[in-house]
Amino acid sequence: MVEKKVIFKSSDWVWVHISKVRFHECRRSKLMLGGDDPFPILKRINDNVYKIDLSNKYGVSTNFDVFFISLCLI
Repeated sequence: MVEKKVIFKSSDWVWVHISKVRFHECRRSKLMLGGDDPFPILKRINDNVYKIDLSNKYGVSTNFDVFFISLCLI
């Protein structure tokens, strides 16, 4: 895995890149979109991990490595 150096703020909105392994209930096909609506960052755990507000939609951990999120520019 390649390290990605990005620092987000608590007020940032991000895209969460959904993998079939982590979101198996939501991703039944590789042809489905790889993301969902943007989500707000709740807090920075460290330089590589952020807590994302998923609003209990997925039933998975809300902590994500920066490799799986990207800044939403709306």
